[in-house]
Amino acid sequence: MTACSDFHDCCQELTIDASRCSPLDSCIVEEIEIIETICNGDGSYTLSAAYNLNIDTDSDITVFVNGIGYEITPNSNSIFTIEGIIPRPQSDYDVITLCVDEYPNCCKILEYRNNICSEICEITSINIDSLICQANGSYTLLASYEIVNGDNDFIDITINNNTFSNENTGTIFIDSIIPSPNSDVDFLEICLNDNPSCCREIDFIQPSCEPTECTIQSLNIENINCNEDSTYNLEVNFSLNIVEDADISVNVNGIDFEAEQTANNYFFINGITPRLQSEFDIITLCVDGFPTCCTSLEYDVSTCTNPCEIELIEIDSLECRPDGTYNLLATYDVLNSDSDFINVTINNVWFGTFENTGSIVVDSIVPRNNSDYDIIEICLNSNSGCCSEIEFLQTDCGPLDCTIESLDILELTCNPNGTFNLSAEYLVDTSNTFGLEAEINGVNYPIEFDANSRFTISEINPSNNSNNGTLTFCAIGNISCCIDVEFVIPTCIAEPCEFTFVEIDSLGCLQNGTYGLRIDYELINETNNTVIEASVNNRPFESFGNNGFLFLNNITPRTNSDNDIIIICVRDKPDTCVELEYSPPADCIPDECIIETFEIRNTTCNGNGTYDLTAFFDVNIFTGSSITVKINGIGYTPEVDTNSTFTITGITPRPQNDYDIISICINDFTNCCSVLEYRNNICSDLSCEVEFIEIESIACLETGNYDLRASYSIANADNDFVDVFINNEDVQFYENSGTLFLENITPHTYSDYDYLKICLNDNPECCMETEFLRTCDDSTDECTINNLEILDTECISDSLYNLKIAFESNIVTPIELTSYINGVEIAMSSILNQMPIQINDLPMNDTISTNILTICIDNTDSECCAETTFDQPNCEPNSVDRSLLEGLVIYPNPVNDLLYIKDIPQEIVGISIIDHLGRMVDRQSVSQNISLDVSTYLNGVYMIQFFTADNRIMSRRFVKM
Repeated sequence: MTACSDFHDCCQELTIDASRCSPLDSCIVEEIEIIETICNGDGSYTLSAAYNLNIDTDSDITVFVNGIGYEITPNSNSIFTIEGIIPRPQSDYDVITLCVDEYPNCCKILEYRNNICSEICEITSINIDSLICQANGSYTLLASYEIVNGDNDFIDITINNNTFSNENTGTIFIDSIIPSPNSDVDFLEICLNDNPSCCREIDFIQPSCEPTECTIQSLNIENINCNEDSTYNLEVNFSLNIVEDADISVNVNGIDFEAEQTANNYFFINGITPRLQSEFDIITLCVDGFPTCCTSLEYDVSTCTNPCEIELIEIDSLECRPDGTYNLLATYDVLNSDSDFINVTINNVWFGTFENTGSIVVDSIVPRNNSDYDIIEICLNSNSGCCSEIEFLQTDCGPLDCTIESLDILELTCNPNGTFNLSAEYLVDTSNTFGLEAEINGVNYPIEFDANSRFTISEINPSNNSNNGTLTFCAIGNISCCIDVEFVIPTCIAEPCEFTFVEIDSLGCLQNGTYGLRIDYELINETNNTVIEASVNNRPFESFGNNGFLFLNNITPRTNSDNDIIIICVRDKPDTCVELEYSPPADCIPDECIIETFEIRNTTCNGNGTYDLTAFFDVNIFTGSSITVKINGIGYTPEVDTNSTFTITGITPRPQNDYDIISICINDFTNCCSVLEYRNNICSDLSCEVEFIEIESIACLETGNYDLRASYSIANADNDFVDVFINNEDVQFYENSGTLFLENITPHTYSDYDYLKICLNDNPECCMETEFLRTCDDSTDECTINNLEILDTECISDSLYNLKIAFESNIVTPIELTSYINGVEIAMSSILNQMPIQINDLPMNDTISTNILTICIDNTDSECCAETTFDQPNCEPNSVDRSLLEGLVIYPNPVNDLLYIKDIPQEIVGISIIDHLGRMVDRQSVSQNISLDVSTYLNGVYMIQFFTADNRIMSRRFVKM
């Protein structure tokens, strides 16, 4: 071959070996052989096949099945596998075509039977798990079933000739079933959807469900909030004589409304238009399923028909403080409102909620910078739209100049109780007057001043560790104006302390059936700072100051006795006590307690995903009782100030929900509770962030690809899923669980490093990418189990116990396990990558106390097992008293959101929630009545384990739908 250009003398000659080129039609696919077909259970199947060519070639192979093309990578034996093949409809045969890409005519076609998934569908069992009566005479059914060779996502359910569809999950829940008349037997039939030949029917004895007469015992208007568009919102409470959660229908002024119902029979209605020519509206409430269970209530809405107005705000005085802030006295007038409270904001700083008296005093106001004027805003607490504000001239309150020039201790004298008194003289250089305060060794004491710049401090406790004392004297509010003087503490010998007089006066019965007392006493040789402790019938009360009297409220009379035992003592002096018997007042009958107002005053985001909450409540009677607060089912016991306001810190919002639920109960009253639902988007402005990604393991595959396991953490995530990318290719989205398992990853072609990127689903701003060395763990070819350990054995009855285990393995792919005890296979539902593993309901062995546990990993090429011995727990007879739970109420069951547990015996101190794999998903201490937020639980059956202080355990189950 000669190559030339227009320059004829510039040529070059090449020699080509044409024998290396074969004719294009010399390739022949001699054979295609179907090796294996596997039904996938979803209507598709997986096919493995081998082929044979008459020539050696590195060309790519393309396979068509029923006309759909697949790029395959055969192994060294010319075998390939194709997954997810859909059989041809209306045909018993499928067609496979194999072609060598480099040779257009090098193809072969094979037809084969496609009855791989033609096994007959069968419903093998139906079991009735529970039948629960409802108040209207109907009942709820929970059943389980098993289907083999069923490839449909839905089933048809027929009960008493009523048919409906349900997701094919293995369990069914049917509500409000009406028993068949004139029969004691009902019928249940389950069929695979669109397959009438795959059915099973059973009959069962109806539960005896007598309908309960429904009565609405109370209907109360809790709160009315007016809107700017002349409508209003209503908060309503009601009570029923039936226990179950009832669906209700609400009508206001002849118009039906959707009531947003919360726990404890509270509901909210928004956007109500008042009736014309009337200051009263009418609400009607009916219980669904009970045609005659209705009641109506007329209530006053004049506060919304006559708009609220705040006018005539006047600043009456501004008083400077030594630290440069000032106090303010203001008066105002409110028209067309009877609200008891107002909210006050100054310079955009919320100063709190004040009683609506027409005047307010606000302390420690910081003047605005770069302005001579400050701004005060007053709003009605129950109507955020009813506000007024004014601007007023600041007063000049610069920090005061102050110097304490001298301080001299004049005298130190002892008291009979071992304390001492101190008198001193001082000189202060200042042109202003302000308060003075004193500390001795860091303890603040009250001061008695005279007119000659002298003062006295009485009943000072000597220091236990030193004979030296330090007197610190300061201007109140001005820490720069102070002086210290050291002195020697006198040695004061205390005379014996004793009660010389005690007298009891009755305060009468209280509204909750308890009573109150006033106790007057005289105590000699003790200080005013002495702490007095009191108890009645061995019930301790809060501590009291040494004031000569104390009040005891909410005393419950002793049963089986006409007298109560009262003991008062001096703290830290057990010998200084007095014990008295007292006959309590007779016939203390409890009054009804109602929380009339319950509202959120303020919420503050903490920056770590939690928030703080301040709330206010008002009770119709004075109780003197403590309160219990629950937020999203978690209990709190906050301190309540004199304005019935409390604060709870570090609250975690409910995941996957825009609302949190707060409940408050007055502890000494069984049904005195209130529930409020509120938006939990306090911290929603925090940006999402992927905090870390960690590659945990890499397992090589024979194809050259690999499997990967990784963990990660996302802060402030508001989505249930993440998007995953490998080497900038979108893999798919996964549930946002904090762990990933990625299969059959193709490595980067030109690098030993691959890239993993995780983003919050639908949020491309919330991403992180990591680079990792692609080092495969080849040890996964041979399975190993190491460090098999028994973590815990736990009795659940006289004859059953649970076993918790853990072990290590080089297998990272989720693989099912099989377990044996003493060579006998036991039922177990778990997979390898879920640790620890709990094996439930193991029977006691009466003949031996030491058992052998064997664990095997399934689906491995070689035997992969490990064993260990453990001592069987000693579950003595009657160690679990199941009668404790006879009065326990769990509802609703099945449950979607909140699960309520009522009438928990006092012997029960806590509960654990166990899923169907034996994993503990929650554990908490309990009171008599609790609620659990199960909205984030996966659907399925869960077990509640109730345990006592001496570790006795009882169980109940519920279903999360």
